[in-house]
Amino acid sequence: MQIDTNILIAWGGVSKRYKKNQIIFYEDNQALFYYQIVEGQVKMINLHNDGSEFIQGIFYEGSCFGEPPLFIDEPYPCTAVAQKDSVILILSKTSFFKMLLDDSKLLNQMTLTLARRIYNKTVTARELIHNTPEDKILAFLKSKKKKYECQ
Repeated sequence: MQIDTNILIAWGGVSKRYKKNQIIFYEDNQALFYYQIVEGQVKMINLHNDGSEFIQGIFYEGSCFGEPPLFIDEPYPCTAVAQKDSVILILSKTSFFKMLLDDSKLLNQMTLTLARRIYNKTVTARELIHNTPEDKILAFLKSKKKKYECQ
């Protein structure tokens, strides 16, 4: 979901620059902000004790990330890292909820965004658990084809 940057700024949003590989927030930090990528790319990861990482998601220009824990007052379940130099608009949790309550259209769009993410995670988990490696690759390619409306 992309909220108009002018709306975010009007509600107190500020732009912050992150260098490639810079941490935006850490797993288990309290969720206090809404984040939207103006430029760049962000990956959400879980780090393992052996130094490896599990990528939970990659977010691109115009995408928001890290918002689910805002709604349930939980800490971030992942670490967010800039994959390339990025500009990110940040809005406080308090202002974010005031903005959504003030604009039912934005609230509906956010609800659809969250529902789509939950649905996609469920479909992905099903594919990872029940299929052969070839089926997993095919499912991944089909999801990208659908997302980017390729023929």
